[in-house]
Amino acid sequence: MNAEPVNRAPWSVSKISGLPKSQSARARPRPPRRGSRHSGIGQPPGEHLATAAGNNRNGWWRGRLDEQGVRMCVPAVFAWIESWTSFTIRRVPVEDSGPIRALRFPVASSSCGDAPISRTPHLRICSVEMMRMEAPSELDMPIGEAMFTQRAIRRLDSGRPISDAHLRIVLDAASKAPSGGNTQPARFLVIRDGHRIREFGKLYHEAWWAKRRDEYGWTSKDDIPPGSVYEMPSRLADEVGDAPVIILALSVGGAQVAHSVYPSVQNLLLAARALGIGSVLTTLHPQVMERVYAMFEIPQDVGFHCCIPLGYPRGRFGPTKRFPTSETTSWNCWNAKPPWA
Repeated sequence: MNAEPVNRAPWSVSKISGLPKSQSARARPRPPRRGSRHSGIGQPPGEHLATAAGNNRNGWWRGRLDEQGVRMCVPAVFAWIESWTSFTIRRVPVEDSGPIRALRFPVASSSCGDAPISRTPHLRICSVEMMRMEAPSELDMPIGEAMFTQRAIRRLDSGRPISDAHLRIVLDAASKAPSGGNTQPARFLVIRDGHRIREFGKLYHEAWWAKRRDEYGWTSKDDIPPGSVYEMPSRLADEVGDAPVIILALSVGGAQVAHSVYPSVQNLLLAARALGIGSVLTTLHPQVMERVYAMFEIPQDVGFHCCIPLGYPRGRFGPTKRFPTSETTSWNCWNAKPPWA
């Protein structure tokens, strides 16, 4: 009969010890005494890891890992991560709610102006603290009114500038949107310089017609049918170079983060509506993306999602027309109508 295991440490993982079930606990290889040269106590973390790796071949280390070993292994692992990557591991006080994940931006000079730009990978663990923000008093429009009257505004008043204070409000609102794991990958590049906006406008015009060419074979306004939904967008393509502000919605952290970017974009659009600022969500075309990245010195590992021209409207907001939700909603299973259908 097999002997019952005795004095099993809380870190024991006997199921992966690699020992046959018939072998008794008394016959199992015993770990070295605490404080011995094989225990790792009193050794530099790197040596302890090497010792553990060597002992792992003998079988006992896979079966037992005491708390002291964990305390000495973990700092060594962190040190190895920091030595080969840009990650830094910050200790936090016990009273904190947990590790704080934020962003570090090592910077380099930029020809875009005095503001430094990042030249390194962007999603980091570091010491920048997240902060709470109170809702600004300027956003006093009821949320229902903002949602039901917000619409694409393509005719923007180029003679009426948008203040920095209002731009900060819409960007603060964007930052409050939810994101997967609270990683907050959305980044916004605000273009205010008139010369840069005009240069970008040329690329936007080219991109807009490249999309129409790919979709319908159109190459000029003469190809657009009368009454087409593209009449107003084509006007935006002509006038976007005169927009007071253009915001590019970007992201860091890989390609699979769009689901955590567009909620921020929607918050931005609604906040702009509440301030009386017109906006429109639009996209570009692969034909111009390399030049857009070069124009604004955007790193290649930063993702592009959409661009948002902003300006006070030359027309008016809402109401808008949409398909009824009874036709766009399924209930419990696909194509089953909701109760209000």
